[in-house]
Amino acid sequence: VSSAVKQALVKAMVSAGLIRSAADPKLSAMSAQQAAQALSASGVDAKKVADPAVSKAIELAKRVASGSHDAVRELAAEGEVQRQQEAHARVQAHMQEQRKALAGKSLSDATFNAQAKRAVLAALAKAGLIKRVTDPSAQKLTAEQAAAKLDAAGLDAKQIDDPELRAAVEVAAKLAKGDSDAAREVVAQHMAAKQEQERRKQHDVKQVEASLAGKDLSDAAFAGALKRAVLPAMIAAGLIKGPSDPKWKAMKAEDAAKQLAASALSVSMGQKSSSSSSSAAAVSGDASSGVMAVAVKHALALAKQISQGELGAARKLVAEAEVQQKQQQYHIFF
Repeated sequence: VSSAVKQALVKAMVSAGLIRSAADPKLSAMSAQQAAQALSASGVDAKKVADPAVSKAIELAKRVASGSHDAVRELAAEGEVQRQQEAHARVQAHMQEQRKALAGKSLSDATFNAQAKRAVLAALAKAGLIKRVTDPSAQKLTAEQAAAKLDAAGLDAKQIDDPELRAAVEVAAKLAKGDSDAAREVVAQHMAAKQEQERRKQHDVKQVEASLAGKDLSDAAFAGALKRAVLPAMIAAGLIKGPSDPKWKAMKAEDAAKQLAASALSVSMGQKSSSSSSSAAAVSGDASSGVMAVAVKHALALAKQISQGELGAARKLVAEAEVQQKQQQYHIFF
């Protein structure tokens, strides 16, 4: 709630000209209540602001600054409604773009059939009908077979809030019979949802990065977070056996990054040792579509910079790991 409230207040502060952007360094150490105090003291007239969300934030700023829980809840709710409306508008725009791009695509096209299958498998996973889209049994299905499985579940589209799942359920029967129009709609919805999810992820990463401004490896909590962020890649690279490995327990975050950077360089140059080839194959193979592979990819991409003492890279990796963990908790996968 505090994060949502602060975001609403920051947006209003930018609109009021109190700060240049949400990335303003002085915001990182500012609480939601302090942001409300600054906004309230600005004297901006809420009635003269066209944006309803900004107007509401200005209107409630004084009460939020004074510690009113009701005002905090109201502003958080208002911000969430605004966020959902904006996200819905973006998804609809993305869908229109996807529909144009997919015009003429047919399920007889193996590549498009695979796209449709991925979209339906994502819906099956959201519905709890399969555990993971990477399950071997699920991967054996065609788009039509996956749709038939979804249709057979008898889900009521009217009772489903998730737009991607609802869209897939609505056309599952047609897609199961080979209807390419239905397939194009499911793929368009899936791709639009992916674009919005990625946008949201990058936004969240930037927010977490901002909160980490000034953090360095002398901060035990930050160093611990960085070490946890490189752990999956250290295991994948064959440098340690797991979190209980004595070498890992004694290793500092910066030393882990140095070892990982050397390993990443070796892999990228195709000079893997025989001992690490199997784990590297695991990263590029079955795990490539999983959450763990994303964590490995992020760590490998930033390891060299971190090993060279670039704290910005360290903060980015920690932020990416934190956001990825939240996505995993809420099962937001594609």
